[in-house]
Amino acid sequence: MFRQASIGFDPLAFAWNYGGERIQLGRDVNVFGQLLNYWSGNFFVYQQQQGVDDRLTRGGPAALAPAQWSAGATITSDTRQPVNGTLNAQYFHDAGG
Repeated sequence: MFRQASIGFDPLAFAWNYGGERIQLGRDVNVFGQLLNYWSGNFFVYQQQQGVDDRLTRGGPAALAPAQWSAGATITSDTRQPVNGTLNAQYFHDAGG
């Protein structure tokens, strides 16, 4: 049924600035599968906690980055064919509105 399949889970995804301060903490789940006919699909969910981020002001003082989450799905046809395509849908929401 599947040529390839994988499930990834990252319970603690961190990001730091150049000063070594943690500016992001999140988690994600990613599911991928490629069928025997070479069509593939991917689904992900990502959640990030509220944090302080100095990138929002491009080098200025740090600002509060709201909590956020996103989800998405992708379907890709057989990429070996001369004509192929990808359909992608994503949703994003943050606590800031």
